[in-house]
Amino acid sequence: METRFQDLAKQFTVMNPKNHGERTAYNFAFGALHAFARAKELGFPEIRPERGTSKQRTEEVRRIAANMSNCSSIAESGPWLAGFYYNDVLLRCDVCYEHLVRYWTGNRKNVPADVLIQKAKASRFKEIKLLKPWLKIRKQVNILKHRYWEFPDGPRRVLPSQAFEIVSSLVRAVEWSLKNRARRVKRKMVTP
Repeated sequence: METRFQDLAKQFTVMNPKNHGERTAYNFAFGALHAFARAKELGFPEIRPERGTSKQRTEEVRRIAANMSNCSSIAESGPWLAGFYYNDVLLRCDVCYEHLVRYWTGNRKNVPADVLIQKAKASRFKEIKLLKPWLKIRKQVNILKHRYWEFPDGPRRVLPSQAFEIVSSLVRAVEWSLKNRARRVKRKMVTP
């Protein structure tokens, strides 16, 4: 495993989430880091996919599905699985950032990420620079969810080198949040 992943993982060993909101952010952030380490371990490339990659992945999925149906085993390696984990990194980062900001602001309304960041800025979350990478990852995730025609060979507007910086910022944001929990504006939360 790459040292950079080990270094970030060490930070989780000393964090101490105390409540549901903190544990949710902590768990999603570590999930993003773990998925990223696995994607890289499986050989996920730094470059954007070439034309025809989608067709190759479809054939790979067909082989994986046949193996799974015949042998009751799941894939443990391959380009498709590496991409699966990489997409998991993007999704987990987006979810974690949103949970973290909603936890800090107490906001449960359906508002865009940039509005939530402004609300965090108005609250006592002083490390706003740690939240800015969310906008980039959010855009990629929304394309992944809603605009399949934009990535016929894989959604790669966020390269792994950029994603690592985003994951690093997310880990720092969670760490800062836990260390500064006393600053958080506590609002009466009404559970629907």
